[in-house]
Amino acid sequence: MLSAIDLTSIGLTPAAWAAAIGAIVFAAVLRGFTGFGFALAAVPLASLVLPPARTVAAILVMQLGIGLRDCIMEWRQSDRPGIAKLTLGALAGLPIGVAALAL
Repeated sequence: MLSAIDLTSIGLTPAAWAAAIGAIVFAAVLRGFTGFGFALAAVPLASLVLPPARTVAAILVMQLGIGLRDCIMEWRQSDRPGIAKLTLGALAGLPIGVAALAL
């Protein structure tokens, strides 16, 4: 368990940690109700009190874990031919999107 001294030694007050945890809990509840939006809500809210680069990295890891769990849970019910078509389209469009962002 981290004490208040440990929290402040990395530059954050206990109130800042509580706000960040609150933002993440809010985003998790949002995702629980809607099925999406965790990162969309968590990153901007947590970035108010945490460094944005670290926030994005932490939320990305959380979202990857959540998505992996969902893939495993829903694999049996999935439409595999439909997923294959969507994946091929996404892979074909990926270079176009990256090029557009690079402009």
